[in-house]
Amino acid sequence: MILPRFYEHHCPTKILAGQMALSNLTFEMQRLGGSRALVIADQSLARGLALARLRQAYRDAGASLIEFIWNGDRPTANQARAAADQFRQAGCDCLVALGSPATMNLTKAAAILSQGLDLQTADIDTRLPLMIAVPTTYCAGQAVSNWYEISAETGGARSFLKNDQLYPQLAVIDPINSLKASDQQAFFYGLDALSLATQAFIGTTNPVVEIYASAAIELARRYLARAAVVPADREASQALASASLYAGIAFSAEATGPLAALADARQDRRLNGALLPLLLAFEAGRNPERVLALNETLGGGQLSDESQVLKPVELMQRICWEAAAMAKARLDLESLDLAQSELETLAEKASQSPFAGETSTDDLLAILRQA
Repeated sequence: MILPRFYEHHCPTKILAGQMALSNLTFEMQRLGGSRALVIADQSLARGLALARLRQAYRDAGASLIEFIWNGDRPTANQARAAADQFRQAGCDCLVALGSPATMNLTKAAAILSQGLDLQTADIDTRLPLMIAVPTTYCAGQAVSNWYEISAETGGARSFLKNDQLYPQLAVIDPINSLKASDQQAFFYGLDALSLATQAFIGTTNPVVEIYASAAIELARRYLARAAVVPADREASQALASASLYAGIAFSAEATGPLAALADARQDRRLNGALLPLLLAFEAGRNPERVLALNETLGGGQLSDESQVLKPVELMQRICWEAAAMAKARLDLESLDLAQSELETLAEKASQSPFAGETSTDDLLAILRQA
């Protein structure tokens, strides 16, 4: 796959990617019908360059930008209500999520509340405000997903909602926002995209979903090691950011996967990627046709004989382990601070995750025990 320096992509989210993409944000916002934006960002970005660049882009265009800065690791319903109140009081018609997947979750919740809807409303019958994602990492693909999760104010309860109205209308990928990652961050961000796309590929028979998943896998496998060696490589950074968005679109079709469930249960995205070779080995036994179909996307030849089902597993191991070596990262439970005594509890908790689908506790435990 040849990666252009700048490109646009449409359906279901418009993706604007490449150097100086951020400078086009206000034009795209106005073209989509927005005129006054509320940008939502976490405290770590309050004095950072990413927010400063966004402010400058709006000043240059003479457009209005209101700011909502939130604190914490995981957004809460109260924070979403506060953002929705500020959105209405300032007369905004557009929400811009600047930063991590957590900020995107908060933005989606604020969009729902701004229309007087409940956070657990399954059917959104009101058009939500224009939403724009400006990720500063290429993690998780949630910038273009159709789901959100948010914490309650008390206890560990969460609201989770999946609805196609939760796709943002625009995602802006400017490499300058993701060039400060360390080698291990770049590795795990890219591995996360590769894992989401692989789970989507194996779990679907929809040819459109397969196209998105394949595009994400091809970009991730080509650029993962390169980004791990030189995180500031603009082309590799853009490639993995694009891979993450394609993976998010593909995964949104079903939004279920064993590793996504484990990562969600432990609130550690590294699990989603670190156990990827083991997931593929597990799926080779229960879903050999889809694993065989994956071989060509991983850079191998076309396979049809089930006796060759371990070849894609070996290819995936090589891709992950070579990139891990370059990033000086380890793909084992010990490096993820996960003790053997925790496995059963984690598998049980993961089986209750909204991402688990029909995956049982025994299946999840089998994957963990392989590690």
